[in-house]
Amino acid sequence: NNIDCCPYWQSQEEQEVDEDNPVCQGCGQLLNTSGTESSDDEEKPPRNWKRIFIIVFAVLVVGGICVGCFFAYKFITNGDKTVQPQPVVISNVTIDKTSLSFDAIGKTAQLTATVLPDNADDKTVVWKSDNEAVSTVDANGNVTAVGAGNAVISAHSGNEVSASCEVTVNKGEPEKTCPKCGNKLSKCTCSPPPLPSPSTKSYSCGKYVGGLKYSNALKTNIPEGDGTLTYTRRVQIAKHDTQNPPHYAEAGDKFVGSWGNGDIVSGALYNKDGVIKEKILAPKRFNDYDLSKD
Repeated sequence: NNIDCCPYWQSQEEQEVDEDNPVCQGCGQLLNTSGTESSDDEEKPPRNWKRIFIIVFAVLVVGGICVGCFFAYKFITNGDKTVQPQPVVISNVTIDKTSLSFDAIGKTAQLTATVLPDNADDKTVVWKSDNEAVSTVDANGNVTAVGAGNAVISAHSGNEVSASCEVTVNKGEPEKTCPKCGNKLSKCTCSPPPLPSPSTKSYSCGKYVGGLKYSNALKTNIPEGDGTLTYTRRVQIAKHDTQNPPHYAEAGDKFVGSWGNGDIVSGALYNKDGVIKEKILAPKRFNDYDLSKD
């Protein structure tokens, strides 16, 4: 029974055996006729759970490191960012007047805009008129009456916060200009022409009373010369002045200046309170004034 002494075992020589009784012819031991194939009952080697555990653990460790690095990067980069202050923008715009009314074309008025908050970064406002045929406005809020009608003047901030003022221009006589300096009469500083001192003639009729000094020959019924006349009723004066809008004197108005051929040549018209209304410079009439038409 010692297989080490079996010549077939040592030489690994194949031998023919009886399938019913597979016994070695050299030593009589029972032979395995199934070759090198293992039977179904043969025990399978166990899986390497240790290696699997190491691999899974390594993956978790590497993934955790990556996630940690990502959040650390975000924390560091966000911490380095400088927080920029938010700009302070205009939240409200107001105008010192909500309405304006002009009684004549050519007159002006000033509007002032106020913005809130006081610490706004940009306090600039842009002025606009929705009807420049009625009134215009400049960059400083100066409004000028251009024509009769209605308009809206508005002030806009850069972020489109706005306020408005309603403007009404009534159809009236435009403010006249001084023929000497060219300024509006309300801003004119010219003095009325000096009065000469020859003889004086008094006039009194349906529209004026007073006296004029003159150096020419006396005229019975037609004003001539220099002086002051007071109007007793409303009347159009200096009708021959076609270069300017019509001139009107009211009852109580006084004209100080020069007359020629029965009508005004030059001078200033004052109201009954002594406030100048307008200055007139017109050519002398080429024919005598017909008093009967008054």
